[in-house]
This record gives sequence, structure tokens and C-alpha cells, in this order.
Amino acid sequence: MIAEIHGKLSSTGSKLHDRLEDQLTGDFFGTLRYLPFSIGFQPILLCADIMINDDGVFHSDILEIQDWEINVEFWPKDSNYGEIDLILTTTKLCVGLEVKYGSYLSSDDDIDNSDGIIKESNNQLTRYAKRIVKKAREKKLKPYLLLVAPSSSGLYIIRNVAQRQLIKQLPLGLLTWQECLNQANSMATQKLSRNEECVWNDIRKLLAKKGFDVFRGLVGIGDIPISSSHYTFIKTELNQWTSIPISKEAYYRYGQ
Repeated sequence: MIAEIHGKLSSTGSKLHDRLEDQLTGDFFGTLRYLPFSIGFQPILLCADIMINDDGVFHSDILEIQDWEINVEFWPKDSNYGEIDLILTTTKLCVGLEVKYGSYLSSDDDIDNSDGIIKESNNQLTRYAKRIVKKAREKKLKPYLLLVAPSSSGLYIIRNVAQRQLIKQLPLGLLTWQECLNQANSMATQKLSRNEECVWNDIRKLLAKKGFDVFRGLVGIGDIPISSSHYTFIKTELNQWTSIPISKEAYYRYGQ
């Protein structure tokens, strides 16, 4: 609904990746907006990992935000720096979020500032960092920028930006869709009202359907993204993988 209100869904079906990304942005963050901050945005933002210019206080800053204090802007336009997906503002913070689902950055170049010579880059996150810093200064707020993306592509983007030293104005972090789903699953165990529980169940189902579930059963392998191209999904009683002897010669299918 949010994406449609903001004119992000093309009736002609053009730019499919952009439409899917905008739809996910509206569905996920638009739904969180209807919950009190402490059981909506807060548990999700606490999953973010600040990876560049870490001042070590992001989580404590988020924990200080009161319910209904936050203001949410979807796709606010800016002729100089471009259209970031989301800006969250409180009485103390200005947090920009750029959402990726099946695409990379919309703009980049070969600028590299690791040699100590600062050059202007057209990198999408660099532009948004400048925008968030500007907005934060105008309102005397503390700026943060988060990339919301699948873990593999998100890590690549952040590490690339870090290696090239493109962002020095503010802390830049990564919020993975996999961690968002983990948190949604965790919220199912919390004491919530019936309506709040319904919202989180819908979010959990949405993110799982998008393929952000991860296989955690085989110790030592790490997080393996689940997709229909790698696994056959079946109903099975073998849910406790770590308690079952594993044979390397056997064939295993993921089930739940």
C-alpha cells in the first residue's frame, strides 16, 4: 500500500527489480510504522551492525527512543542527492535507510580515496550519506546511515565502500534481511497483544517467502541462504538436525 501511495508501482510492469524492492520496503517498514516503536522498529534496528565510523553507541541511541516519537518518511525527494528509501527522525537522531533486495547500488564509479586524496564519488551510499548529514545538521540531530540488504550482497557493498574510504561523515551500518527475519521469529516468543502478534506473523511469513530464511542446522558450515534452486522443500519429522548423525555420503533435503 505504501509503495502504491507513493507511486512506486508501475502499471506497465517496467523496472521489475525496482518495483519488487519498493514493494518490500513499503510492506516491511510500512507495517512496522503501525506498531509502538519498542516492539516495531526498535528490535529491528537493534539488529543493525555499524561497520564504518563506529562510535559504539548506536544501540544505546536506539534504546532511548520513546514509543510514537519517531517520524517516518518514505522516498523523500532531494534534487541534489537523490531519493533515499527511508528516513527516520526523532528528537535526537536522523537515520537514513537504503533498501536493496535483488539489485546492487544504482550509481557507482571507480573513485578510491584510500590514497588519502579526497575525490568526489557518485556512489549511491556516498550521496545519501551527504544528504543525511545535511538534514541532521539542519535539525541538530545525530546522523546514521543503514544499508538494508541480503547478507551476501550487503557485506560486499559495505566492504567495498570501506576499502575505498568513501564515507567519513557519519556511521554506516548493515541491516540484513536475514537478521530481520530472525528478529521476526524471535518476536513470536514475546508477550504481545493479538493485533501485534498478527503483524509480526505476517512480517515473518513475508520475509520467509522472499527467501531470507537461513539453514543453521549443520554446525561449522555457517549460514546458507535457502532458495528453491538449492534445496527441495519437504515436510519432515527430522527437524532437529544437530541431534542426527550426518553421513557425507547421504543425500539431505531441507524440511520444516
